Amino acid sequence: MTVWHEKNKERSENNRLKLRYGITSEDKKRMHLEQDGKCPCCGYEEPMGASGSEKLHVDHDHETGDVRGLLCTRCNKALGIVGE
Repeated sequence: MTVWHEKNKERSENNRLKLRYGITSEDKKRMHLEQDGKCPCCGYEEPMGASGSEKLHVDHDHETGDVRGLLCTRCNKALGIVGE
């Protein structure tokens, strides 16, 4: 991570989400609230702003690019393994 990214984490995250998924940080926060901070597949709960590898990831359709919601690391990887 560059010095700029370190100093501008929120802006950097917003740019990453916009480029990769077409959503903003506010969109991700809204999804997090709508899902009660839980993975819809397994119920794993992750508080907003928590750090570490066990955070909720943006789930999207790889063919259409449509964002479906947020998943925990395990469920996100499992869907990738089985080809969605």
